[in-house]
Amino acid sequence: MIRNLIKKIVKLICYGLGLFKTRQDIPVLTYHSIDTSNSVLSVSPETLRQQFQLFRDKGYEALSLEDYFQHKKQKKSLDKKFLITFDDGYQNLYTHAFPLLKEFSYPAVVFLVTGFIGKTASWIIRDEQIILDRLLPTLSEAEVDLEAEKDRLQETSTLPLLNWKEIEEMSAGGVDFQSHTHTHPFISTLDEQNLQSELAQSREILENRLHNKVTGFCYPYCDYEHPQAVRQLTDTRYEGAFIGDQFNGARKTPDKFYITRIAIWEFTTPFDLKFFFSPGYSIYKSIAKFAKGARSPER
Repeated sequence: MIRNLIKKIVKLICYGLGLFKTRQDIPVLTYHSIDTSNSVLSVSPETLRQQFQLFRDKGYEALSLEDYFQHKKQKKSLDKKFLITFDDGYQNLYTHAFPLLKEFSYPAVVFLVTGFIGKTASWIIRDEQIILDRLLPTLSEAEVDLEAEKDRLQETSTLPLLNWKEIEEMSAGGVDFQSHTHTHPFISTLDEQNLQSELAQSREILENRLHNKVTGFCYPYCDYEHPQAVRQLTDTRYEGAFIGDQFNGARKTPDKFYITRIAIWEFTTPFDLKFFFSPGYSIYKSIAKFAKGARSPER
């Protein structure tokens, strides 16, 4: 209770400080599965509708990935612009998110794992222990019940992923499909050859099947710690790469290959939307990162 109150006070202070700053980036929202499991990686269909309605009511404009990159390059107006992204490509995007995207006329990006199209997210079981130990504690500002999340991970690993028929229909309907590697590995564990294969193979499969240019990449597990990542992303002609907003290490350069995103499951009140789109949000995340590092047993 006290911890949540402190967070609310810090958010209000940061929001106030942000009023004296100019927004330097375009917010990128991160979704995964659209379901009612209450997992830290899930948003319910009803919540998604409420969020989209709030975006519309407040006059926010969703950009396509191409427009997003152009706005960043040309330093166009950033006011009330945002990008919607979905990771992994769960089939419930077709049943729940796609109708809403069409209803609200919102473009969106889905980062696909090309080696698992039409299958299930079984990489979750493959990597379960490292997800529990390394990833889940960083995904939410709230305390995570690891045992409960373990059960939800088991459930999520059995969810079907989009098949090619659904992907092609969504692509024709304005959804942009981009690379999330071929097998969803931890990038930092790969040798140079396997990293090159993960980046190039997923890109080639998507371009050959959908006949659309693949310029965006999303690091699986927000794991970007590979010394060859930027060079290989450049060599394979990606224009930008996305992570979460929780950095595992120091900020890298160039920033276009480490684009931070907002964890939309932190959206719990109407104020959060205003806060996410304000310069104060970056101040808050810097404070939160410092506080989390100070609490780390390694310090």
